[in-house]
Amino acid sequence: MPPHPTTLQKATWRRSTTWGGRAEVFTGEEIHLRCVAPADFSVWKYVWLRDDVELPEVSAGSELRVSPAESKHSGGYSCRRERKTVAGKTVTPKSMSLHITVNVGYVMLLINKPLLVGDTLQADCLVRGDPIIDQVSLYKDDVLVTQQERGTNGTLYVPRVDLSHRGSYTCSAAWRERGRPTNAKSKATAVNIQEIVAEPRLLVKVDDPPATITLSCVFDFYGRQETPVHVHFYRDGRKLLGIARSYSQMTLKIQNRSGSYSCKARVPKLDLARSSPHFKYDKH
Repeated sequence: MPPHPTTLQKATWRRSTTWGGRAEVFTGEEIHLRCVAPADFSVWKYVWLRDDVELPEVSAGSELRVSPAESKHSGGYSCRRERKTVAGKTVTPKSMSLHITVNVGYVMLLINKPLLVGDTLQADCLVRGDPIIDQVSLYKDDVLVTQQERGTNGTLYVPRVDLSHRGSYTCSAAWRERGRPTNAKSKATAVNIQEIVAEPRLLVKVDDPPATITLSCVFDFYGRQETPVHVHFYRDGRKLLGIARSYSQMTLKIQNRSGSYSCKARVPKLDLARSSPHFKYDKH
């Protein structure tokens, strides 16, 4: 039986959040990771890698601590286990990589990614040393999006994002350091918003016998499985049928008639809809 694969977890971590397999810390802070695998009675050696290069000086334990973190410690971290047996060396597949950036600045911006249309964008604007923040601002393409004054914890929200929210985001923070007003700005972070339903394609197939045709509405669905998608078919602008399922292909068998056919995929929960191009079908 092959050995169980390993997984990589962030252990004790500062307030900065890990999003989408990425994390960020300031220089001088600690990187603390844990290599996790199902318990068994074998004695394993843990091997740590950064950018797929083994770190021999820390390869013995299930936890990795790097402190104080320096810019050279940035990279993609992963782990695996290995042990010697009578038959030779047994090695587990390496874990998924967690990319850690060590930030040398005063302010960092972390955004929950990936994002779908209708999601809430969460932006954590973090300041080195965690001072009391007087003001925090979020910008997209250098245009102010939202702002908070005193009492903020550095977290800003943009609800119900759509494709217009794609762009380059930065944040700025103002605080007092030894009684003096101080402010700084983060590096830019690219944000992409993914449509939940891509443009559908309508396929028309003549059945055998040709008294009926089968319409298929095919589309890419990126939403969550619990989000219902309503699919409607149209002939000459009139709705034929609606189906409420979260699948990426719907079919409908109807009488073989000429006309201009199309389909529409709707996500009622988010008030989103995408229609296919019209398909002109001529019965032979």
